[in-house]
Amino acid sequence: MVKVKYPSVLAYERSIQPSLGLFYGLGPSGSKTPINVSRTKIKGTIAHHQSEKDVEKAIGRPNLQEIESAYLPISADTLSVEYSIVFLNSSLEPIMCNENDYNSKLKELALEYKKAEGYRILAELYFKNIKDGRWLWRNKHMGAPEVKFREHLTDEQIISSIMEALSDCSGKPFILNVEGKIKLAPNQEVFPSQEFEEKDKAKSKDYEVSRVLAKLESGQAYFHSQKIGNAIRTIDTWYNENGGTRAIAIEPYGVDQGLQKAFRKEKNDLYTYLKDIDQLIALCKNGDLSAEKSRVHFVMACLIRGGVYGFGISSKEGQSE
Repeated sequence: MVKVKYPSVLAYERSIQPSLGLFYGLGPSGSKTPINVSRTKIKGTIAHHQSEKDVEKAIGRPNLQEIESAYLPISADTLSVEYSIVFLNSSLEPIMCNENDYNSKLKELALEYKKAEGYRILAELYFKNIKDGRWLWRNKHMGAPEVKFREHLTDEQIISSIMEALSDCSGKPFILNVEGKIKLAPNQEVFPSQEFEEKDKAKSKDYEVSRVLAKLESGQAYFHSQKIGNAIRTIDTWYNENGGTRAIAIEPYGVDQGLQKAFRKEKNDLYTYLKDIDQLIALCKNGDLSAEKSRVHFVMACLIRGGVYGFGISSKEGQSE
């Protein structure tokens, strides 16, 4: 078989684009109030590991901090988080690829994956995470989430619309408006995204601002779009051949930030699979996308995720036979 050189420059745009997730408090009468972030000064204690001598020294040293928090308004009994998602067909071909033959192979892979109903399988997995409220993260543990959609469509119609938007050559996007509600006890704390700021910028007078939350200029709390997107693409249970594993987010090397571990670093990563793109195409043409063929789902989910996937330099390592 003719060798196809893996591109040194390869990039895909995101196919799933969530908006910010805005936080609101809903009252029993239907009132809707933005949840704002507030800042509090606290005197903390030493909690990280130290020697016995250092602990004794630290007792008399105040650990002054400022933290930001967000709470359900007094008049509210329900947390509401609202956002929208745009589904696009950006996985059908790369926006950048400096090897024409490989570019043709990528387009062929997407086409054959569509014919094998692969996009439907991914659409079902994405929708499950949206409907289950996985994107509510820590807030989900506070109560049972109720997820609703502004579009008056059945679950099956939404799944079909996601599939068509991801795979249709016409380029027509599908927009889904999502609202997640959780009934909470009065004045309970809620948990938007957290900002990561440079230390010198995280100081306020004599206090270290140890926790900075995501907020609009008005002060309203929100989820980053990246945090919502990460939850939606948490569908990778294929990294373990034995199955039955916890899902992790779709990432080229299967990196799980919570566990600080890369689950796809032993010849089951994106780049290993892409080097043998002809095998991926053959699996789709065979029409068998069962569990043992899950590498195709993983690869296509990475292309839907978007990113820069080139080797950076041309090399013999990036050749497929």
